[in-house]
Amino acid sequence: MLPYAVAIVLALVWVVAVLLLVTPTGPARTGSAVRALHDGVREEPRTVRTALVLSGHDDALRRVMLLSFVCGVSLCTLELLGPVLFADLAGTPTGGSARDAPGDGPTPNLGGVPL
Repeated sequence: MLPYAVAIVLALVWVVAVLLLVTPTGPARTGSAVRALHDGVREEPRTVRTALVLSGHDDALRRVMLLSFVCGVSLCTLELLGPVLFADLAGTPTGGSARDAPGDGPTPNLGGVPL
């Protein structure tokens, strides 16, 4: 019980600190949230184009973007293929999802593969 209470108190302190310390910069915004969302969506292509132009001129930024892309593709592939491959190891169609299941229940034997 005590760790949960401490976590709640720390979360509340963090929220209060963010509300007090983070201040908006620039001119005050007027208008509706729908208008702000529309403006943000309208500016998105320009933001992406600017990022691509900047990464084309800066070697370090190009490497960071390439690494982010490769990591994203790798993680997406693992998330898509993982349950299927674990199901093959477990020998049951539902055994592949057991590695993601919460709880302290028994874990299926995946052919000696530690989870």
